[in-house]
Amino acid sequence: MAHDTNIEISPRYFTLHNGRRLLVRGITPDDKYHFRSGIKRLSQQSTYYRFHSPLYELSEHDLGYFTEVDQENHVAIGAIDLDNNEKPGIGVARYIRLKQNPSMAEMAITVLDEYQRQGIGTILMNELHRLAYDRGIRSFKIYLHTERRKLVKWLIGLGAKVQRVSGEIVEIELPVFDVNSD
Repeated sequence: MAHDTNIEISPRYFTLHNGRRLLVRGITPDDKYHFRSGIKRLSQQSTYYRFHSPLYELSEHDLGYFTEVDQENHVAIGAIDLDNNEKPGIGVARYIRLKQNPSMAEMAITVLDEYQRQGIGTILMNELHRLAYDRGIRSFKIYLHTERRKLVKWLIGLGAKVQRVSGEIVEIELPVFDVNSD
């Protein structure tokens, strides 16, 4: 089911420590191509960590769910590599407001393997915090694989609390911070 995008997210530009230039902007239905090609560029491990199961192709339903967002209750942003002639989508971050607790949202970030450990995930997380805080979200719920110990430890350092562990999945609650107050 398509959603009208009621809120526009202003594009923002970033330069990484290695000099790579990024554009971070709101996801639109026109980004289905980026999602189709991006899922094929993720390693099996990254796909498993993100979706908690093997996934090799996105259905039309999945593509609609990931790209037809209202940018209020389901916010999705993407990072584009401006230094690559093809201008590929290299990362995506999203949150979905929980109906039972409107000040909380489930959050996820994915960065293509060859772009990981360059600060892109941190940029996307900060942008999600900025957007969420402005929309009244005060905490994120994050589900991570238990093997992601370094990431869990980093999130705890940001004030996250491990809520529970169920099998191989850790449920984390992270306070949303106002990045505009710095």
